[in-house]
Amino acid sequence: MPDNDDIEQAGVALCQLLVRHTLHWIFREQKTSDYGVDAHVETRENGEATGRLLALQIKTGESYFSEPTVDGWIFRPNDRHIAYWLGHSLPVFIVLVDVENQRIYWQLLSSESIKVTDRGARTVHVPASNTIDNAPDVWSQFASVIGRDAIERFDQNIRVLAPNVGRIVQRRAEIAAHCSALLAAHLAVGRSVPALTVQTPINTQPQWLLDMGVEAWTAIANYASSHNLNAEASEAYRRSAELTEENAGRMHFASGYHLLHTDPPGARVEFSLAESSGEPMLSQIGLVLLSRLETPRNVCGNIQRVG
Repeated sequence: MPDNDDIEQAGVALCQLLVRHTLHWIFREQKTSDYGVDAHVETRENGEATGRLLALQIKTGESYFSEPTVDGWIFRPNDRHIAYWLGHSLPVFIVLVDVENQRIYWQLLSSESIKVTDRGARTVHVPASNTIDNAPDVWSQFASVIGRDAIERFDQNIRVLAPNVGRIVQRRAEIAAHCSALLAAHLAVGRSVPALTVQTPINTQPQWLLDMGVEAWTAIANYASSHNLNAEASEAYRRSAELTEENAGRMHFASGYHLLHTDPPGARVEFSLAESSGEPMLSQIGLVLLSRLETPRNVCGNIQRVG
């Protein structure tokens, strides 16, 4: 008998198959779903990736079909995930997977669809009519929402970002206005769940983000740093370093700095890369900081041995 992990993987695999071969869209599984997101989907038009994204929470197994209604099923979400879904810059859909019959059923997760019962429990109604067949129109519509007014709301979005984030995005907007507006909207809308907001572009890398180049990753790194997301900041600074020769050393130093307390070996690698990228002074500063953290303090130095 398959265990829960096998059942869940079968559900993700079927969902991926249907998205890729029925919709011909891009499906990216997220290996960790601490925030209640199991996959990201990027829409395509005429075979080309659009950069428009949506997120999926995928649930598989008979237990998720154990509360039928006249026209669907009741899904009971994990309360811990609701704030992440509602604060996400992307639309999030619950997908119930019926592996035996090779079908999926879905519903948008929103403040309207998440109901509260008289006893305070939260439920979502998943209609049996919401299948892969009618997913394209609805999913495309919601995936386009963030970009629809990104240009018009650009100044407003910039104002709620940290100055060292907003300045970079504004500067890049002079050359790539639409891409910069999308990034500003993504970071601003998702600021209530910053970890999820940062991990989304790192995991999905939509084309509009890649078109922005080094500035996008530097802005994301600064955003992560301003929210004390050190691992994510390090990753984004490292990606910035890969896209610039002029500032690669500084970016590697920043990447290493954000790993000092959580990944000293990783920090050492980044400081070494800072030196080989033309920043020996910053490299030495980083290595000194690292050595101080790695050297045990002699807290008993002034205590005389007895006996």
